[in-house]
Amino acid sequence: MSDYTDEEYFGEMKLMFQSKGWPMLVQELKDNAQVINNVQATKDADDLEFRKGQLAVLGFLINLEENVHRAESEQAAETE
Repeated sequence: MSDYTDEEYFGEMKLMFQSKGWPMLVQELKDNAQVINNVQATKDADDLEFRKGQLAVLGFLINLEENVHRAESEQAAETE
């Protein structure tokens, strides 16, 4: 478990998303995902599975801001 309250967590995440570096990072991740998603460069089944794992992590990070906002909205709706 985290030592942060939900309020602290959402606040810190919002600060990170507002930084100048966040959209830069997301764009780099998107660019990397396009390269990794090219199956022509896949050597074998193990490499394909590795690439799938990489894409899963990249997808998680690319969608993090949206998912955090959704979770915060859902939590606010539950507390009303």
